[in-house]
Amino acid sequence: MHDDDVAPHFADLFVRLGRAATRGDYESPELTDAVTRGAVGGREAGVRPERILAYLRSRLQDEPLADIGDWYRTVLADRIVARAIEAYYRS
Repeated sequence: MHDDDVAPHFADLFVRLGRAATRGDYESPELTDAVTRGAVGGREAGVRPERILAYLRSRLQDEPLADIGDWYRTVLADRIVARAIEAYYRS
C-alpha cells in the first residue's frame, strides 16, 4: 500500500527549520537528522521518491525563512534534497 502524503514525514524538519531561522543556524545536524528520518519514513510508507523531492522543493521555496537570501535558500534546498535522496536510497 502506498501513501503519497509526504507532509507528515517531514513535519519535524519544518519545525526545526523554523527554529533554525530564529537562530540563523541552518547547519544544524538536527536538520540533517530530520531530513533522513523523513526520507526513510516516506520510503517505508511507500511514498515514491519523486513525490518526496517535489514536496521538499515546493515547501522549501514557500517556507518563510528569516534573513535568508535567494541564493542561500537555493543552496539550502539543494542540500536538503540531496540528503533526502541519499537517505531514501540508502539500504
